[in-house]
Amino acid sequence: MSKVIGCSKDHGKEIDLWNKSFSEKVERIKTMQGEADKAGSDTEEGLQKQAYYNAQALLIFYYLIAEGEEQEVEVK
Repeated sequence: MSKVIGCSKDHGKEIDLWNKSFSEKVERIKTMQGEADKAGSDTEEGLQKQAYYNAQALLIFYYLIAEGEEQEVEVK
């Protein structure tokens, strides 16, 4: 994979992510985790894909702000 994770100086994607609902962010995190699981760890390419998808899930997690006790539990 040749994608580089970092600042592109275009913060449109971050703004879009910030504006998503809590449930949309949680769903996206679960999707990224599922993709990481499917990537497999038995090849270098699989490990790179896992790292990419896990990094994407973490980026979304940073924008996950719980509002209320129920969401707090879900975040944990």
